[in-house]
Amino acid sequence: MRKAAINAIALLAVGSLALTGCGQKNQNTGEKQAGATSSANLKLSDMNPQSRDKVKDGGSLRYSISLLPPNWNPLTVDGNGVDNLTIAHFTLPTNFDFDENAKPTVNKDYTESYDVKEAADNGGKLQVTLHLNPDAKWNSGRTIDYTDYLATWKANNGTNPAFKPATTDGFNQIEKIEKGAKDTDVVVTFKSSYPDWTNVLGASPSVLPKEAVTDPKVYNEGMGSANFHPEWHTGPFTLDKIDQAQKTITLKRNDKWWGDKAKLDTVSFRELDESAQTKAFTFNSKAGVLADKKVRQAVVKGINREAIARSDLAGLPVNPKDVMLGNHFFLPGQPGYKDNSTKYDPAAAKKELDAAGWKMSGDYRVKDGKQLAFNYSMLTGVPTSENEGALLQQNMKAIGIKVNLVNTASDTYQKVLQNHSFDTISFTWQGTDWPMNNVRQIYGAASEGSKNPSESNYAQIVDPKLEQLIPKIDTEEDQTKRQDLTNQADKIIWDNVHTLPLYRRVMFTAVPKNLANYGAATFQSYRPEDIGFMK
Repeated sequence: MRKAAINAIALLAVGSLALTGCGQKNQNTGEKQAGATSSANLKLSDMNPQSRDKVKDGGSLRYSISLLPPNWNPLTVDGNGVDNLTIAHFTLPTNFDFDENAKPTVNKDYTESYDVKEAADNGGKLQVTLHLNPDAKWNSGRTIDYTDYLATWKANNGTNPAFKPATTDGFNQIEKIEKGAKDTDVVVTFKSSYPDWTNVLGASPSVLPKEAVTDPKVYNEGMGSANFHPEWHTGPFTLDKIDQAQKTITLKRNDKWWGDKAKLDTVSFRELDESAQTKAFTFNSKAGVLADKKVRQAVVKGINREAIARSDLAGLPVNPKDVMLGNHFFLPGQPGYKDNSTKYDPAAAKKELDAAGWKMSGDYRVKDGKQLAFNYSMLTGVPTSENEGALLQQNMKAIGIKVNLVNTASDTYQKVLQNHSFDTISFTWQGTDWPMNNVRQIYGAASEGSKNPSESNYAQIVDPKLEQLIPKIDTEEDQTKRQDLTNQADKIIWDNVHTLPLYRRVMFTAVPKNLANYGAATFQSYRPEDIGFMK
């Protein structure tokens, strides 16, 4: 379960999947560009924090999103996009708030307090007890209790293949969930240590109601695009209406909310294709010539990532050299960061293809009568995707590989990913407060011991060496050792050419000058009920 970095001006780490980018623009007047800066001194957040007494009651806020979610269950593989996580923050539980350095504090609207028994003091098993706020209720009127956490865990821990979660990470580390002294005491016992427990028990959404997650068919399909189910949600806002023709969802104040009254009357999200932005290539390891790792390795050596960044970011106050990303988990400057990347070297790429038997014949290479070619699924009408496709095509022609550009509509994009009906494709990974937590989700098997890839492992590579590292990364409590293990995993991922990070995307947020308690952020969370316009 991932926390997305929403509307960030700061740099995005490899983390939560965003099927397309989330460069949101508020459509009110009096806008400013929040946090415009050079890449050398990017701020971690620019939120205009204000106390509630300085914020007006009333008003509407309108966002653009890249995709109206096809599934309102944000834990499912097709509902885990960044746009849905943004919307879910307004309508589903969040047990912890996070500051700009990702430090958690308990959100007492949902959890009054918590107790922790470290593994070393508890027979080798971490135990966390959440003391839920007894006033916290689903919109159905039922109190949120341990049975909801129990059902959410069972649906997402990978033991039942009928459920299709975006990730089992964290859930698969839990041994059992029990009732404490009362129904609103949730006792969570992990199999061993688990440093990132605040992710699985505290990120948004922290839990879903048992009515929505007990049955696999309901979990997978019951919250489809036409079935929001307000009774399965909770929070300061609730559903007002969904307009499929206009690709818009509007939220209104929730009169069943027990916390501080939301300052805004309504919040709406509208799908706009031009907001889509991309940052990484995914290689389908089962697609044609790309099934050959040697070909994939040569392809990467032939891609000029810096040139792509320079072209994509033209006109922005960003130096492309400063945004090159050499790691799938850590950002430059972040503890643990090492540049493990494969370098741009078209001469080496040509030699490797020659050695693999792919010989030049005219403009392109041929082997056993077959031309060396693959497809790039290009999002039509999305400038960055079209730009990246054109540059990829040029780069590959220079080393003798033909790239066919396949027009792909934005509204079919998610199905293309899920059905693996692509050779290469580009998209954005969003930042996370827990960079070492979701190795299995993106790069591993569906569960420990399985040979099938995770639902979110779009490259479909399952490497035994990586599978041996994942349990160690999940449970290692020594931070330095854990970072080293994660870098070992990163080197394997680069070698396999699973996903190629193009660059770390610098995103800018346009907001009204008088908007309070919302803006650009990396790890920092916000309270939806506090967002509003200053008096």
